[in-house]
Amino acid sequence: MKKILSMFLFSASFALTANAQVAEVTFDTDDYAAVGVYDAWENSPFRKGLLPGNAAVIDNPYTEVDEILGKAPNPTAKVLAVQRSRYGSNQFGARIDLKTPFSLKPQTQYVHVLVHRPVEGRVMLMGLGKHREPEWATQSPEVEQFWAISLTSVKPNQWTDAVFAIKGVSGVDIHSLVLVPECESPHDRTEDFIAYIDQIIVNNSSSPMVQYGEYPTNFDKETAKATRTDRGIRTIALQNVKTLTITSSPSTSDPLYRDRMDVTFPVKPGQSVKPAFGYKGTWMCGYLYVDYGKDGKFSYDINSDGTPATGSDIVSYSAYENKNSIGQSLSNNNTLNMPNFTIPANTPTGFYRMRFKIDWNEIDPAGSTTIQADGGGVVDVRLNVHADNVSVMEDNRNGEILNTDGTSIAGEKPFGQAFTIKLRPENGFAYNGVRVRHGYNLTGDSLSHGTPQYVDEIVYSKDFDENDCYTIPAEWVDGDIMLEGLFVEKGTEITYDYILNIDENATLSRTDRHLDAVTMAGKSVLISNDKKVYHQDMTQTFLVAPGEEVTPLFNYTGNWMHGYVYIDKGQDGVFDVGTISNTGIIGENSDVMTFSFWSGDNTNGQNGYNSKGVNLTGAARNVIDPPAFTIPDLADGFYRIRFKADWNEIDPAGNVTTSNHIVSNGGGIADFRLRVYSGSEVSLRVENAEGGSLKAVGGGALPATIPYNSPLNVVVETNEGYTFEKLQVKHGDLEANPIVVHSVPQQMTTTFSSDELYEGTIVLPAEVIDGDVLLTAVFTGSGVVGIEEVSTGQATTEPSGAYDLQGRKIKLDTQLPKGIYIVNGRKIVKS
Repeated sequence: MKKILSMFLFSASFALTANAQVAEVTFDTDDYAAVGVYDAWENSPFRKGLLPGNAAVIDNPYTEVDEILGKAPNPTAKVLAVQRSRYGSNQFGARIDLKTPFSLKPQTQYVHVLVHRPVEGRVMLMGLGKHREPEWATQSPEVEQFWAISLTSVKPNQWTDAVFAIKGVSGVDIHSLVLVPECESPHDRTEDFIAYIDQIIVNNSSSPMVQYGEYPTNFDKETAKATRTDRGIRTIALQNVKTLTITSSPSTSDPLYRDRMDVTFPVKPGQSVKPAFGYKGTWMCGYLYVDYGKDGKFSYDINSDGTPATGSDIVSYSAYENKNSIGQSLSNNNTLNMPNFTIPANTPTGFYRMRFKIDWNEIDPAGSTTIQADGGGVVDVRLNVHADNVSVMEDNRNGEILNTDGTSIAGEKPFGQAFTIKLRPENGFAYNGVRVRHGYNLTGDSLSHGTPQYVDEIVYSKDFDENDCYTIPAEWVDGDIMLEGLFVEKGTEITYDYILNIDENATLSRTDRHLDAVTMAGKSVLISNDKKVYHQDMTQTFLVAPGEEVTPLFNYTGNWMHGYVYIDKGQDGVFDVGTISNTGIIGENSDVMTFSFWSGDNTNGQNGYNSKGVNLTGAARNVIDPPAFTIPDLADGFYRIRFKADWNEIDPAGNVTTSNHIVSNGGGIADFRLRVYSGSEVSLRVENAEGGSLKAVGGGALPATIPYNSPLNVVVETNEGYTFEKLQVKHGDLEANPIVVHSVPQQMTTTFSSDELYEGTIVLPAEVIDGDVLLTAVFTGSGVVGIEEVSTGQATTEPSGAYDLQGRKIKLDTQLPKGIYIVNGRKIVKS
């Protein structure tokens, strides 16, 4: 289990400038007037004097040094301890009388209180005070002037800054604060607990004093959105290295924080680089940080002349307090011109987290309190400090990985250049593919404080050529490489039946978004609303012809989703993405047929194209129905077709990124059969069975050929003494061998029961005539004809009882099936 880091952003001694302190209580000195308990409940035993309550300033029991930070989150000597009594209400808490009252304002102020308690949840703060105007002179200073629930949830057994937003009318002074350590009702509580309180600060900053997490921000990374469209980050770059497009058109749906750990910027030790921003707007500043220490935080110490201090992680900034990162004085801070910086020559090779930030005059990598309102933003990427060559290693059993000339692959390869490998299994073995691990520290943890150090790629055997060779792409040669051949005994090789990135039984985690139906080529298929993400029904077949243009439609509950359609053209059990340009143009080697939006792996969904090459940005990205496409020139047969509702993910197996996971995002995948047929007629054969026959309308024989994809009327003639039971229709490619190709049936049998017989005729729907047809009728009975009159030798007496046609006596009080019976000497027909 990886340890979650904590960062202590500021303490009571922190010098606040723009966020000046209004009041402060540390408990380390006599900076408070008194402490005790308070309960807003009028009948509380603590108000009636029945219970005294326990609250006292004690030595801080939780001053442990964090093993990674190297210091304690709350190192102060004294704290206030309070017993949360189960006899108090949910407004019972610790009362702190202030030596110096502070005033409420119509504008929002923030009260910060460090809280340590054994349970998780929010806490409450009450302010007791009075109006200071002369006409309020008789008012008690214990009037409750505000109640506020904490903006942050207190985590169990760790110091948490419970931030409270407060405001009120002018002229009210707060004389006491009451921290309620548990807002929930105490009715179910069987024992009390102790809560600890420290570092009470009142200021105009909502940023928590203590933040837990790696590389924190002063806003919620997951939920914070941009609030304006006239400002926003368009691109980030290290000039002459790489430029990453963030968005072409800023919108209020843009996230304030972007985690782009999929993007790397390659540099070499000693290289001088110039960072740059593309930004819509003015009067902002740019900042760049590199966590060279890989300790989960960005340090940002600077010297008095503005240059980064030794060991500081801030490497370049355009403006802060009228200076830039090379110490130049500025007339104002309105500049995004970032100075060059040099990668230290002794920097070890590896991946380092790098943060681009646009903000106003704020050097803190977590961002200013106004970064959202000002139109700023934060983007985290990886800096790849690399050498000229990378090391290639292999870890194999039951086979070898070689260069194409047969020599060992182990050795060095040039950084960023593709190379080809060849697999050679031992006798009696085959291969499923190869695992390619690329990056740094390949035998260690794949994450360093949330920053990927290496990535595992699986290349399947289907991607190797006829010479057992595969070319490792240049983008994978971004660090050291470990190759592991996936050698297996012959006969146990994997088959590729449409791999998913999720469990096929995974269920949606929400009810407001789901795929309901798909339509194409005149056929609609309803998707079962069983909360499953993946659906498969090979009895549903879309009938098309080569060269036919079709328009897929998605019936989807929700919005901001994209539609994708795939056809396994090679019938190899895999939907191959193949080549697709960043402008949406699909290559001939791709099984992707059409899509409504894809950003081409380069803009995180802010700017992309559909499969017709139409550029989509802003609200235009909210489109699920993809463009029409033309059925490829495929051989006649049955293929698997996949419809996928997903967000900005061309992978047919589904988006499994944290922010847009197909399960949590309400996506859907539905697989059906696609029948491609170039003809207009199919053959028809009939297997006549004893007991009846199958005829055409009018009584003639059924034809040997019939129109493809057209209904067929079949007349059922039943011989006397027999009952028609069912008609079995085998249809499709009747000569197929194998009958099932990678889980796609090439022929099927559809059964029509006697209940579907109407006036002697069964109508076969057009979708059943999807290939050659074989009809087999099933009849039951013996062919023995019943006797009109049964004689017992007594002419004046009719025989009694009931019999079937085999002469077996039956009970009339039973539920008889359809058929012919002899009852009291007469033949009757039960229908």
